[in-house]
Amino acid sequence: MKFNPSDVLTKTFTRKLLGGYNSTEVADFLQSVAGELEEKSREQEELSDKLREKEASIREYREREEILRDTIASAQKMAVKIKQDAEKEAHFIMEDAKQKADIIVQDARDSLKTAYQDLSDLKRIHIQLKNTLKSVLQSHQDLLDQDPIHSLLPSSFQSQTSSSLIEKKVDESLNKAAQSKESL
Repeated sequence: MKFNPSDVLTKTFTRKLLGGYNSTEVADFLQSVAGELEEKSREQEELSDKLREKEASIREYREREEILRDTIASAQKMAVKIKQDAEKEAHFIMEDAKQKADIIVQDARDSLKTAYQDLSDLKRIHIQLKNTLKSVLQSHQDLLDQDPIHSLLPSSFQSQTSSSLIEKKVDESLNKAAQSKESL
């Protein structure tokens, strides 16, 4: 039998002849109330135990949640730091590559300048050599023209010793020099 407070307050007992209550009814009622109270007490204790377990679970979940939040915050901070470090490293690499590229370009420009200078020097030397050779040949021609043996040479040979022969010899010498230069 289940009781509520109004049942206990409104319960009536039959009276005995002498004005007392039926002790059996009172004892049965008290037995029922005691059983009900004992059951309610057990239920309350079970509910209290469950409540303590649930509260402990909630505390544990909150602690885990806090740990997860801290872990996520740390991971985010670490990700930001890693990204910043990677950006710095990329910037340093780019700057280094740019400096190396500038050095390579400057070296190439210097090499090209040197090559142009060498070419200019070679052209100047070529002109000097040609003029020197012409001068030497002309001086030899002049010596030949003054040489008494020259007069003993046949006239056909004497006419070939003119300036056209000198130019022909200079051109041949220059062609040979150019060919030997190309073969190198």
